[in-house]
Amino acid sequence: MTTLRIAITLLALFVPYTSLHTQQGISSTNQGYSMKIQMDNRGVFGLQAYPGGAQNPNGLGLEYPAGTTVEHLFGSGIWVGGLLDTTASGSGTRIRVVSTGYQGWEGPLFEFYPGSSPADTIWKTFGIGDPEPPGWSAYWGSLLPFRPLSDNDNHCLYSDNNVVVSGAVPMRLKVAQSSFSWNHPYADGILIVEYRIVNAGPWTIDSAYIGLFSEIDVGEIGESLYFMDDYSGYYPSLRTGFVASPLSFGSTPVGIRLLEAPRPWDSLRITFQWYPGIQSPFPDSVRYSLLSSGAIRPDEYPALSDTRFLLGCGPFQIRPSGDPNPDTLKFAVAFIAAENLVELRDAGVRALDIYQNGIPIAGIKSSRHSNEQGGLQ
Repeated sequence: MTTLRIAITLLALFVPYTSLHTQQGISSTNQGYSMKIQMDNRGVFGLQAYPGGAQNPNGLGLEYPAGTTVEHLFGSGIWVGGLLDTTASGSGTRIRVVSTGYQGWEGPLFEFYPGSSPADTIWKTFGIGDPEPPGWSAYWGSLLPFRPLSDNDNHCLYSDNNVVVSGAVPMRLKVAQSSFSWNHPYADGILIVEYRIVNAGPWTIDSAYIGLFSEIDVGEIGESLYFMDDYSGYYPSLRTGFVASPLSFGSTPVGIRLLEAPRPWDSLRITFQWYPGIQSPFPDSVRYSLLSSGAIRPDEYPALSDTRFLLGCGPFQIRPSGDPNPDTLKFAVAFIAAENLVELRDAGVRALDIYQNGIPIAGIKSSRHSNEQGGLQ
């Protein structure tokens, strides 16, 4: 692991960076303004979103402030777990199954993939008045009506049964992912990500939990082993997990804030689990236990490590698309970054305000719609 990351750091010093890449059906791009984050169309954020793995030529998975060489994110992706009957008849025993967008060093790292069509890419819009791209309605249908909401909206669609992944049990989930960024001071250090999750299988998924797993590395990439000097923490009142480094010169903390879930927060079990080292919980039974634990692990500090954390909530039920009352679950988070932990808390407050109300413009908010739970769409 150490050799790999040193190689990535050295590579960043010599290879020029371009913003959009396509390789073997994976489209990757860099989104954001004051904070830039690498992402792809299989639901991965960070260095691992670059096609070919972590060999991103600019060496940065999440950069804040933009233009510096402070790294923040090696890999991040959605986890969805539940109890599912995987037999053809639907009369078998329900098992604990988890599909992961990214899960750390132990493989398989990814279970969600886009389809094989050229349209299975990253759909971009720039500004509220941007025209509808050709083919939008044919591709997205009723799942994602066209409605630009930020200075740069990115959308992609992926599933856990588009690619056969060794050892994985697909839940037949279809996920529409939308991410939003604004070139505005109020949105400094904020990227909002919204997920629409559909059960395309034949049977209901019970006791479902949704979360975001993040392997966060905070530090100046010129510093040797900077990723070993981090600690994880959690702000309960903000439902925000974060990672900071007290040792890396010029480093800035980064966090994930939960913004929306399919049910009110006071009826959910919120999970915050962190663990150091290269080991990742590979078996679905272990991953499901972590995701559904409802346990808030205390802050890691003063211990320091190469840390990861899982932030999630549930339970939910996901009825299949063939059900008379099918479910499309909406789950939203914000990646946030700031100069220090005090300002990180402020970024978390602003992220929720933007998600529910939009960007302040001349005393009003730019968002023209919200549902009963709030939200950009």
